[in-house]
Amino acid sequence: MTSEELAELVAGAIRETVAPLVTRIAVLETKTAAVEILPILRERLAVVEAREPIPGPPGPPGADGTPGADGLGFDHVTVKHDGRRTLTFACHSGDRTREIGDPVVLPIPVPEGRYADGRTYEYGDLVTHDRSSWLCTKATSTTPGTQAGAGYWLQLAARGERGRDAR
Repeated sequence: MTSEELAELVAGAIRETVAPLVTRIAVLETKTAAVEILPILRERLAVVEAREPIPGPPGPPGADGTPGADGLGFDHVTVKHDGRRTLTFACHSGDRTREIGDPVVLPIPVPEGRYADGRTYEYGDLVTHDRSSWLCTKATSTTPGTQAGAGYWLQLAARGERGRDAR
């Protein structure tokens, strides 16, 4: 073996022995560099995050949605009266009609004549019974002037005493 071959053999053995140490040193140097550069990177990132975003080009237009129902403008408004207390408002446009809101029930008295047994009376109905006048204060089928009808009827005029026959 020549001296050159011996030198190459010793150098190879040293390289093999030192190789793991060189790798570890390289890793440690990288970690140290990362630790040193980390604060600088944080500062730069904060500056970038604080900037206003630069808008990109607009995207393609989206697909149209399904068409909605036409709005109801109106040519005229009508008021329908049920003949008692209820008013119903409606808008008309061509051949289309739409009622507006709920019907309006007016708080007015409606004369109903003589009390009829078994009939249901509504708030505001005026009846005569037993020669007295009564106003219904809640929907009921009770008889005015009785114990059962006490919370439903208000006596407006009481019957008078029977007078003498005219002669």
